[in-house]
Amino acid sequence: MNYIKMNDNSSQLSLGNLFNAIRKETVSKNASLQSEIFCILFELKDIGDTTVNNYCTGYRAINSIYKEKYLRFKKKYEKDSSFFKNIILSLLSILDGYVYISNEYTFNEFLQLANNNKRLKNICVDLYNISKNDVSVNNILVEHLYNYLQENNLYQFIVQVLFFVILEKKQPIYEEEEMINTIQKSIYHTSISTNDINEFLNIKLITGSLGIRAIRELAKKGNPYACMEVGNLEFYGQIAGYPRYIESYNYYKNASDKKHPVATWFLGFMHYNGFVGNKSDEDYKIAWDYFNKAEKLGCIAAINSIGLAYLEGNVPAVKKKDEEKAISYFKTAADKNYVYAFNNLGLIYEKQKNYNKAFEYYIQSANLKESWASNKIGNFYRLGLRSL
Repeated sequence: MNYIKMNDNSSQLSLGNLFNAIRKETVSKNASLQSEIFCILFELKDIGDTTVNNYCTGYRAINSIYKEKYLRFKKKYEKDSSFFKNIILSLLSILDGYVYISNEYTFNEFLQLANNNKRLKNICVDLYNISKNDVSVNNILVEHLYNYLQENNLYQFIVQVLFFVILEKKQPIYEEEEMINTIQKSIYHTSISTNDINEFLNIKLITGSLGIRAIRELAKKGNPYACMEVGNLEFYGQIAGYPRYIESYNYYKNASDKKHPVATWFLGFMHYNGFVGNKSDEDYKIAWDYFNKAEKLGCIAAINSIGLAYLEGNVPAVKKKDEEKAISYFKTAADKNYVYAFNNLGLIYEKQKNYNKAFEYYIQSANLKESWASNKIGNFYRLGLRSL
């Protein structure tokens, strides 16, 4: 079983990546040796480089001596929020290449210095981005870190990161455990269990030509992934030889009842586009409700669909077209590499005759192998809207 190196990737909010972020921002890289940073954080006089390296890579669990020290630090901090002043001030000395003397600053003066330090801000931004990728970081902590950044409260940000990477972050960890954690985080807001996933994957991997029959049997038992799969098969006509939208809708509904994100979005998609119902105000209202439910479950397609609803203005809750809001939603989905959001942004800017901007979005979609966008890029060159 393989270890995960926790100072060599962007998916671990770890002691090692905290060190990496600090070292990247220092004025003098030679001054930012791991052992020196370690001694500052734990108020030590000296420590072996090999020991620190093992803690930073995640090959060894942080020694209980250091954890107990930070438990004491945390208790002192809870009584006196200025407790970490000297530690953070010493880090600033490494970052800026200037020795800050603690006695020369009141706590408020120190906060002003720390919270306005650009290098410390860059470190916090790096660590926040990592925290969003780390499945072991709960959503509450991610939200707190985001709020600290917004408030420019860098002192509190670093303190909370220290508590997490030293007291809470598990190390060493294994690749298999990380995969399980990733799945569990993905389905946290749903009613889907890991057993549902395993059951579905087992059939997909081993049943071969009997796959459709076996998946349909599994769908009858209420497995949300199997329901989603059969819903797709019915929607695209791969079971009866022609689409059966009502059957498809019912399977999606069963998956949605367990909060399957994409199945929930698909129900809205079918109402919005007339595959069920007749595009009445009631259908658009139902579609809107499903889009919003799916967005809360993390479905990127739903973010794009909400953008379309604002762009087209045909949902009662929207009331009128709002291109600015539509663009905002499309950009959010595009940030997650959703190809149709790139296409929608390209179309908006093309209609505005802002061909350079349109091309930028089309090319991003084309680079993700989306055929419609690839055709658009070719057409731009053919019409001379973009020079070679």
